[in-house]
Amino acid sequence: MVQMNPTKKRGVTRALGTGEERSAEALTVLWMLTAVACLAAQIVAAGTRALLVWSAAGRQIIGPMVPGWFSFCALVTATICLGLTPLVWYVRRQKPPPSVLLAVLVISLVPWAMVVFQMF
Repeated sequence: MVQMNPTKKRGVTRALGTGEERSAEALTVLWMLTAVACLAAQIVAAGTRALLVWSAAGRQIIGPMVPGWFSFCALVTATICLGLTPLVWYVRRQKPPPSVLLAVLVISLVPWAMVVFQMF
């Protein structure tokens, strides 16, 4: 007969080695992926916009729509990342380091700052 460990909670699975629940780990991974995707979209948008401004050949190759598309992708991923930030803070037992939190907030707020800047 197999005996169950009385200290083990039912229904809560922990990730190996971290002490965090698997759902908290999955949410953290999603949070970091959205931050990296947002940063990558911002870099590509800035690079293509610079290529459009400084190169006549770039205008013919890229077209004016590509920087706008990547700016939109950055805005969408930034919104998702900003929405996940308080969830990650609430769900995790060990809170993210302040430097990581600050970097994610800066990465996520830059596309919104660009939208506000372009409005005026």
